[in-house]
Amino acid sequence: MLILSRKPGESIIIDGRITVKIMRLEGDVVKACPPSVAYRLRKSARRNQAALLTVGSFAVLLLVGAVLSAWQAIRATRAESVAIRQAERATIAAWIEAGAHPF
Repeated sequence: MLILSRKPGESIIIDGRITVKIMRLEGDVVKACPPSVAYRLRKSARRNQAALLTVGSFAVLLLVGAVLSAWQAIRATRAESVAIRQAERATIAAWIEAGAHPF
């Protein structure tokens, strides 16, 4: 059963499950406008969902990689400064032991 009636104000039964009322707008102005940017973005996102998920996952991986690289660089710089200080202390201690320190 597709459509029983198309008269204004009457019900339409489609497949026996959906009931829709048809109403006529008499004297009312219907304003039409072009689709908004938000609507077009949502529509594009729905159509290209797989591509957006792929690009999004790559962006997240890039961000995580950048954060981890920065963290490792900071850690390496701190370890280097500690090693330099320890080497200077060891050199000074060796000079003092030998009795030939420069100061």
